[in-house]
Amino acid sequence: MNRLELEVDTSEQSSNKQFCNQKIKDTILISLLEYFFKQNGYNENLFKSMCKYLYTINIINDKEIYSDKKRNIRKSYINNIINITEKHNKITTNDNDLEPSNAFIKSLEQSRYNIDFIEGKCIGDGNFGKVYKAINKYDNITYAVKKVPFKKINNKSYIKLLKEVQILAKLQHNNIVRYYTSWIEFIDTNNFIEKSISYDNITNSNYHEIIKRNKNNNDIPTYYPILFIQMEYCNMTLRDYINKRNINCKMVNNELENKYINEIITGVKYIHSKGIIHRDLNPNNIFFDKDMTIKIGDFGIAIKENEQNDNVSYIYGSQLYASPEQLNNKKLTYTSDIYSIGIIYFELLHIFNTSMERIDMITQLRNNKLDNYNGKKQIEKMIIKNPYKRNL
Repeated sequence: MNRLELEVDTSEQSSNKQFCNQKIKDTILISLLEYFFKQNGYNENLFKSMCKYLYTINIINDKEIYSDKKRNIRKSYINNIINITEKHNKITTNDNDLEPSNAFIKSLEQSRYNIDFIEGKCIGDGNFGKVYKAINKYDNITYAVKKVPFKKINNKSYIKLLKEVQILAKLQHNNIVRYYTSWIEFIDTNNFIEKSISYDNITNSNYHEIIKRNKNNNDIPTYYPILFIQMEYCNMTLRDYINKRNINCKMVNNELENKYINEIITGVKYIHSKGIIHRDLNPNNIFFDKDMTIKIGDFGIAIKENEQNDNVSYIYGSQLYASPEQLNNKKLTYTSDIYSIGIIYFELLHIFNTSMERIDMITQLRNNKLDNYNGKKQIEKMIIKNPYKRNL
C-alpha cells in the first residue's frame, strides 16, 4: 500500500469511528429521554415530537434511532445503564458516597440561561410562556428570550410550539424577527422553599430558589423541562408606536407610514415564499428594532399553506384584523394575511383619539360602511371579502 492509499484508508477509519461514536451518543440520549418520558407518564407521541425537534436542530443525526424498529435497542441500552447503576449502589458502603446524587442535582442547577444571561424585565406574555429582555454576558448584546414550561401545556400545544421554533429557524430576512437558538433545561418542581413559586414567575433571580430543595424534605426531586427560545430583541411593537403617535401627532406622516407598510409587505411576501401563512398579523405582533426597521414576529399560530386540514379550526388570531374566511373557519390562503395588512394600513393612515374610536372605525371598514378615508384605493383591493380577488 502506497502512502496516498494509507492516508485515504486512515481518513476513512477516522470518519467511520466518528460516525459510530455519534450513533452511540444519539442512542444513549434518545434511550434516556424515552425512559424519562415513561417514568413521568408522558405519552409516546410527545416523546417522538421531542425527538423530531432534536433532529431538526441537529442535536441528533439519525432519525431511525427513535423509530419503533429500534425500540429493543433503546431498551437494551437502558437496561445496561440501570444494571451499572445498581452495581454501583451495592458497592456503596459510606454515606458520603451517596453525594453523586447531590452532584447530579448541582449539575442541573448549572443553567445555561443563568450562566450566559443577565435577565431584565418581562416584555411579553403569551399563552405558552413569557418573553424576557436578557443581556448576554459574553457578547453584551440584548436578546429576547422566551421561556415555556412544558408542564403547563398539553400535547397539541407542545407540537404547535415546536412548529413555531421550526418555522422561526427557517426564516432569515431583514423584516422578520431573527431566531438565534433554542435549548431545554430541567427545573425541580417537586419541592420549593417556604412558598410555591409560580411557573409564570421563573426569572433569573429566583431560578436557583426554585431548583433548591427543601432541606427538611428528602423526597427525590421531580424535574420538568423548560424550553428557552433566544430571539432578536426589538425595542417596541407597532402598537406602541401607533399609540404614541396618536397622542403626540395631529397629522399622519404619509411618507413614513408608507415606508412601514412596504416593509411589512416585503416581510410577508418572504413568509409566503416559504409556504407559510402567518394568521395573526396585527400591531402587537409587528415590531421595531433600534433602527426603526419593521420586524414581523410571533409565529405561534402560523401554518404551512399545504398542510391545512378540514378537521382543524382556523379561528385564531386577533379578530379585528383577521380575514372573513378565518373568522368563518374556512380554508385560508396567502391572501388571508393580505386582508390583515389592509386593516393595519388603514390604522397607520389614520389618527384615533381613543381605542373605542379605533375599534368602531375598523369595524365600519370591515363592514364596507366607510365612504371616504385615506388610502382607500389601495386598501379596498386588500380587504375584498373574496380572498381570490385580493391583491397588494
